Amino acid sequence: MTLPASQDGMSGEFQPRYIEYARDHGLTPDRMLARDKRDWPGGCMCGFILWTGERIQECKEQHPEFFIADPGSSKPRDLWNHVAYDVWLKARVEERIADRKRKS
Repeated sequence: MTLPASQDGMSGEFQPRYIEYARDHGLTPDRMLARDKRDWPGGCMCGFILWTGERIQECKEQHPEFFIADPGSSKPRDLWNHVAYDVWLKARVEERIADRKRKS
């Protein structure tokens, strides 16, 4: 699981995937965390976890080679090429932002 790097979530540097999550929502990481604390009072990382799961599923469908399968199975399961995934994620967020701009 990826989380902000700071303990209180409001200072210091954030984990790169969290930065992409915030960017996808048009917010800074600090503002994203503040919004998620408001929207998810029982667990402020819930929004990030859900968003991450959706992005991983998208990537798995487009790039199964980034994932490893269970022995005896060809179905991709666990992310193993994190560098490739992070490059894909950054590009995918840029694509999602551009799509929303075109639609507005």
